[in-house]
Amino acid sequence: MSKNLHVLIVGSSRYMHRAIQNIQGVRTTLLWIAKRITDEDKEKNFRVLGCSGNLDEWISCAKAVHLADPFDKIVSFDDEDIVKASIISEVLNVDFFPPNLVKTISDKYLMRQVLRSKGIDDTASVLVNTVEDIEHFAEKYRYPIIIKPISKYGSIGVSKVSSVEEIGPAFTRGLQESNNSQMIVEQYIYGQEYTVECFSENGTHQVVATTMKFNDPITKVEYAHICNAPLSEKQKSELSIFISQVLTAMGMIPGPSHTEFIISPDNKFRIVESHIRLAGDFCPEMIMSTVGVDMIGTAALSVLGYPILESTQKIINLHREKNLWCSVNFRHDNVFGIFQGVENIEEVENMKGIEQVRILKGKGDFIRPTECSKDRLTMVRAVSNNMNEAIELARKGSNALKINVKLTNGEK
Repeated sequence: MSKNLHVLIVGSSRYMHRAIQNIQGVRTTLLWIAKRITDEDKEKNFRVLGCSGNLDEWISCAKAVHLADPFDKIVSFDDEDIVKASIISEVLNVDFFPPNLVKTISDKYLMRQVLRSKGIDDTASVLVNTVEDIEHFAEKYRYPIIIKPISKYGSIGVSKVSSVEEIGPAFTRGLQESNNSQMIVEQYIYGQEYTVECFSENGTHQVVATTMKFNDPITKVEYAHICNAPLSEKQKSELSIFISQVLTAMGMIPGPSHTEFIISPDNKFRIVESHIRLAGDFCPEMIMSTVGVDMIGTAALSVLGYPILESTQKIINLHREKNLWCSVNFRHDNVFGIFQGVENIEEVENMKGIEQVRILKGKGDFIRPTECSKDRLTMVRAVSNNMNEAIELARKGSNALKINVKLTNGEK
């Protein structure tokens, strides 16, 4: 591979920007919303293009630079930015994820259609525009059901609905949370939810790590997870085959993927959704602690086309005998108010097993009862050689944080 790559970075995720910039011989142009660009961005990138939120402006800026200084690759690391990057790549004819892959991944209804057509996952789903549409689906498939936007992430607008009385409020909430996105309704999948993190290369899809999720039963927002998930050897083997079928069906090429799935009571694997990016929610840090793989650095190399599977597998093999578990716990609140700050941070950082404490809100931020992942307030991450202890250490540390909130009547 050429060591003189001009890479167009589209959108957010600075930790990935830095990983790309750290690769020898790579020169980066950053294309992003102008008000989000910092002095550090200007220093780290060869060039920055600050735009409004208008996609046509993004395309025009990218075209102008490409004519004078052609891009070799386009990269993007956020779900919504990936869609923009795909459109830009088609206009410029510059290497990125294939358009059909991006379309399938970003459209949850289309993803379900693809998986059903391949005989991989027959979970029913339909597009809905009215409460009556949802009622008809529930009559056919029975409650509970899941209502969610077609293209959002982070549990935005997602609701579990168990009766006809709950449909209207859930549908309204979904539209409000997603800025009137197209909505879909799906069969509810019973069982424990997990995620699987993979790298793909030349048609091979390598499982790097799994996590077990602990979600709110209604909003589906995560409040904790553990890496690696406590799967049997048989389940691990079956998962490897299943996720390879899923990623192949969607047309995955070299790069990272993050897929949420459920193991149903009859031991079938069912997909929740998939993404062509790294997991959020501090999963890369969890994987570094337990599996030893630098997910961020490896993902940067992978999206630029460097071979990474062999070296990644060697690291996984070396760390397998360490038998470590890492748990993350998130704090949230069920009140409306203004975030004032957090006390006891240093004390928690010094507690047994604690590796990281992160405050997710800034002073003056409005908080509310948790509707999506962005509503969570703090994160504590802990490590142990015992799974249950890791979960308990993170929970204990999280509860030891004193969160100060000025209560309001629900208005910002």
